[in-house]
Amino acid sequence: MDDFNNLINEKADPCDDFYGYVCPNPTLENSVMHRDDMKIRVKNTDRVTTGNATGDSAAVQKYYDFYNRCTAVFSEFDQTVRGFVHDIDGLFRDNQGVLYQKVDATQLANILAYLTVNHDTKIISSLKKQSLPQKDENFKRTLLIEIPDMMQITRLYYDPEFPNYVSLQRSQLRTAYAYVDSTIQGSELNKVVLQLFEIDAKIAKALNESGILATIKNLRLMTVNEAMEALPELDWRTYVTMLASYSNANLLKGTKLGDYPLIFDNPKITKSLINVLAQTPPELLNKYLKTKAVQAILDNNNCANLTMFAFRLVKQHLYITDLYPMASDRVNLKASVTKMVNNLITSVRDMGDQISWIKNDTQTHAGFTEKLDKLKKVVGYEDGLDDTNWLDAKYADFTISGNETLRSLFLKAYKFSAKNLLEDKIDHEIDITTWYDAYDLWTNRISIMLASYGTEIYSPNYVPAINYGGLGSMIGHEIIHAFDTAGINFDSDGYLQPWMSEKSKEHYDSMAQCVIDEYTEFTYNGENGKVYNLDGLQTSGENVADNAGLHAAYNAFMIHPDKSKPFPRPSKLQNITDEQLFFMSFARVWCTPDNETPLKLIDPHALPRYRILGTLRNFKPFRNAFNCPANSKYAPEKHCDVLTPSN
Repeated sequence: MDDFNNLINEKADPCDDFYGYVCPNPTLENSVMHRDDMKIRVKNTDRVTTGNATGDSAAVQKYYDFYNRCTAVFSEFDQTVRGFVHDIDGLFRDNQGVLYQKVDATQLANILAYLTVNHDTKIISSLKKQSLPQKDENFKRTLLIEIPDMMQITRLYYDPEFPNYVSLQRSQLRTAYAYVDSTIQGSELNKVVLQLFEIDAKIAKALNESGILATIKNLRLMTVNEAMEALPELDWRTYVTMLASYSNANLLKGTKLGDYPLIFDNPKITKSLINVLAQTPPELLNKYLKTKAVQAILDNNNCANLTMFAFRLVKQHLYITDLYPMASDRVNLKASVTKMVNNLITSVRDMGDQISWIKNDTQTHAGFTEKLDKLKKVVGYEDGLDDTNWLDAKYADFTISGNETLRSLFLKAYKFSAKNLLEDKIDHEIDITTWYDAYDLWTNRISIMLASYGTEIYSPNYVPAINYGGLGSMIGHEIIHAFDTAGINFDSDGYLQPWMSEKSKEHYDSMAQCVIDEYTEFTYNGENGKVYNLDGLQTSGENVADNAGLHAAYNAFMIHPDKSKPFPRPSKLQNITDEQLFFMSFARVWCTPDNETPLKLIDPHALPRYRILGTLRNFKPFRNAFNCPANSKYAPEKHCDVLTPSN
């Protein structure tokens, strides 16, 4: 309880500045989320760099064999990167070694597939599989052609409003290009870097829509043959074929190539991205793609990162078994959090039963209930991840010899990763060592990662106010994503199929618009001195989840049999009630500095201070807990009722 005692700023009025009351010094060092995240990162790195193989797991032994061999040959790094650059250069030349005068759709498809598999380079799409948006007897998952996450972020580095980021991106291009051609410097190098930057800027400008709502609006399912007609700028037959060939993956599984389905999250943007590349002169495109490949390689510019990339499941396995060596402790912890998850699901169900436009509408109530009934849960980690036999089977095909070069280690890491992703053997979306709880629209599944319930926000020994205010509100948040502004478009099986009646949808849209308008009024100062408004539409899904998720957690807390369990009371907590402690525990999670301006322009989350303000000002029990006077900042007369009985 000392942490809560130290947080409280008694000079702040919780009804006018609860963020200041609970977060008097919101630095990274004081952020629960950041502290836990950094501890885990250090722990993972130390485990691979100083640890040893434990037990009789063959996969764990390979983990250390890979790392040790990597360190033995890492002096080859510069030579290895330049060798990869030479290989990529060959893709732009004919059999006589002459540079193509024009890179056609087939050649471009081959080059992009090669870069994706061999160097994890994302230009037009991340390498990802996704559940189909509609039921298909032959396929459950297929290739998703989506705008790469990094492209979504870095597109703002080309905005002249943010010269610091423009300078940073040019510097990174310069560093990478040194591996492409180390013979040029000075004004000549500056000229090339500017040309590369201009290509990046063109790509950035093509990304004029982002976020899940844009995906829902623009998403299209096509066969390879249909994609050949709709987006002929790239030879999709070659692209799919070479992804499978370079990774040695059984991607088609007996399906005719032309009939293989592809999901495009935004075909128009994909087309624009391809056009930028296709319209770039071959010599410059050669330089650009080699530079982007080097940038991707530099992300794994040490043996610890490369090893954890290649053996991501082993990294997670060791995190679990180091933290909880006894299987019985792991079982008990998962059971404890699973019980909380089930309590939160019951709470959300009760919320729906108290909202007239849900409970009194047969169609809507059935869809709401079915989504909760079929909600899949991953609590802590996937079953099997702590089992050595399961783990060894995952890495049975990964072989390491004493003659490996750094080049061969890089290629094995990237190809193994691509093959297992394409064959649906390893889920790259889940990493239980990160603070990244999630709801997957496409499978109707919540994942509550082990790292997110670190010792600071959850323990079976903590009083319910702390557990439900912290982890409970996060779990509630993820469950509510099934019913946020995106979730209402997906049914209980994860298919893109709205389930609300038109009448209920009108009620929902009115509620959602209130949230959109409310958060759009929030402002913040950018690093460039400009005042920005939050994008209420862009953040609407997360804001609905924050609001209703807290409601669900609070309701579950209020009926918990140990709700009023005594807790130690340092000086500032002498008169704190259980309800007040609940809200303090909720806010403590978001005691973190505001994100950088460019990220906020595309981030689906509100700023941390507004995740506290927006959520609490809409929730009457908070006002009651702190006796907030009417029209104080956290108790305004005008507010939004988000999935509450008053709707």
